[in-house]
Amino acid sequence: MGYARSRPYKDFCNEIDNIISILKGSQKNKNLEGIYKDYIHASAIFLAHAELENYIQDTFNLFIKNLNSIKFSDLNENLRAFLIFKFFNFEQNLPLLLSKKQESEIISYIKKETVKSPHLFDKNMHLPTFFKGSHVYETFKYPSEKNLNKVYNRIGCQNIFNLISSEVKKNAKNILSQLSTYRTTLAHGNGLVGVSVDDLLRILQDIKIFAKGLDRVLYKQVAKDYKEAFWKCNLV
Repeated sequence: MGYARSRPYKDFCNEIDNIISILKGSQKNKNLEGIYKDYIHASAIFLAHAELENYIQDTFNLFIKNLNSIKFSDLNENLRAFLIFKFFNFEQNLPLLLSKKQESEIISYIKKETVKSPHLFDKNMHLPTFFKGSHVYETFKYPSEKNLNKVYNRIGCQNIFNLISSEVKKNAKNILSQLSTYRTTLAHGNGLVGVSVDDLLRILQDIKIFAKGLDRVLYKQVAKDYKEAFWKCNLV
């Protein structure tokens, strides 16, 4: 069957293409005052960055909500481990575990926690219907290198930037870094000195390529973990 674009990626491309169209229009309009052009250029960067965040959020929401058809024991091992980590609240309780001197204390503690969540060890258990993407990406959907490495690793895509670069034959870190640099510069009240409309059009095309790489990487992971039909039925 092969890869087909996800719905969130199609939506993302449509939004980026709209931004590109407006940018090109401003470039052709010789009567447009410079201050308005500057606003259009800044808006293009802010909107593109926001649309990338929306793509990540929408993709995870669509993907995760449909995992309730999969048995817990059949989930990707990274996702399964992450969910156990969250259910047991190990992040908060790790210092407590490390403070215990005897193995018997640790075993006793884990036994007590397992009683609270016995469903985690039921091989026929399914994820609850209320489970959604935000339970996985939490507060880390903002598209930074650190955040993307974290959230995609949780669903099994390890070293996500290497995987994207391999897919698109471009340096994925550099693409995201360039967009983020433009956004940070503008957010601090500075203009994009020396940056032309052609430069902006180039980064917008690159960010489409970056998102395509993300989409293809997730498709391959989903096809590997849950079969290709899962992608076709739930994300396309």
